[in-house]
Amino acid sequence: MVNRKTGINNFNPRVVIYSDSIYNKLTSGLRSTVNISKNDKVIYSDFLYKLNIDTFVSEYNKRSTTPQACYSPLRSGIQLIQPDQTLLINDYQLGRWTYYNNKGNYKDIIADSLWIKKAYQTYYKPQEWHKRYNEITDLLKEYPNVLPVINAAVIDNSELTMLTEISFMEPGKDNNINIVKKPFIAIIDAATGGLKAFKRIDTVALSNKNYYINTADFTKQGNVYLFPINSNNDPVKDTKFLATFTENSKTGVLELKEILPATIPENYIKYGLNNNFHNYIMKGNLALLKFGEYIYDWKNKIKYPIPFPKEDFDTLANLYDGVMNGGKPLSYYINDIYEDADTVYILYNDKDNNLWVALVDKKTKTPKKKTLVLEKEKLTAIKNSPGFKIKDNKTLVCLDNNNCLAYYPF
Repeated sequence: MVNRKTGINNFNPRVVIYSDSIYNKLTSGLRSTVNISKNDKVIYSDFLYKLNIDTFVSEYNKRSTTPQACYSPLRSGIQLIQPDQTLLINDYQLGRWTYYNNKGNYKDIIADSLWIKKAYQTYYKPQEWHKRYNEITDLLKEYPNVLPVINAAVIDNSELTMLTEISFMEPGKDNNINIVKKPFIAIIDAATGGLKAFKRIDTVALSNKNYYINTADFTKQGNVYLFPINSNNDPVKDTKFLATFTENSKTGVLELKEILPATIPENYIKYGLNNNFHNYIMKGNLALLKFGEYIYDWKNKIKYPIPFPKEDFDTLANLYDGVMNGGKPLSYYINDIYEDADTVYILYNDKDNNLWVALVDKKTKTPKKKTLVLEKEKLTAIKNSPGFKIKDNKTLVCLDNNNCLAYYPF
């Protein structure tokens, strides 16, 4: 005799026989409960065996000390909930980023010709930039695709730091003109959406080592910027994939500080991913090349293995098939990472699209446990479910179907 409704996972047993008399005899009347506490006082409680997860999440959100932020109108695009619970949305097709503060107010940010002007002023000598700027703006009239592209952004107090690419015209062979994109950093006032500063990234030293910046993502801590990098050749065992840059206090230019010793994860070589599928998660001290087998602490130069079995990693051989079949997931997908003093947390969807959190012990670098947060059926009912993030070591956050921040304990 087993009560098959356990924890927050509702199973569908073939036969369930309940016997309160036997249950009470064996357990002395004890019942497992789940509680919500505030200031060491239980403010909500229910029996675990009859818990309705939707009711529990609703009660948790109502009693949360974190004010619930709602966003309306919600722009289209990829939702990126920030650590301070503000929201960035990237609509790549429209070339538009939208920043929402905690009160739901928003600003649209679009890179335009002013960004080109600022870039040219920082790149060329004073007597040259105006001529070059006029040349590129003339080209814009015929080829609007040379407008700047914003690839990534981080929020830092009241500022948005954005990684952009600016087009330059350079002479090629046989008197042809090549359009070359160069990376820059734009500093945006989050309250007004106004452009505050523009910083050139000097990539010459990196290029001399046969690498270039992958502008898919970045992060920063203080004066140190972390960028993913790619080799000009197909990766091999010793190929590096991260580099740090710092700002020259005299010129304001970002210059190469160090190519970090972390080598490209072997998965990218073993499964022939090479320079494809280079999506990153960069959070605090942690950096992850999404289909790699380890998370890298770039400040302390420590690798934390991802605790997946070999058969899960082997599904990476099907990534190309998944893309060709319209994006149908044929492998796992890591959504977010997080750390506290003792543990690294990994939020991921398995190949069946169930949502899990896996924990890795920092000291031993071994798995601690993993928790099923939402099964596929409940996950797919949340229209914004691809935006799930780890808020802290007990809670996930996502936009609910009303476009408000909702918190899910794990």
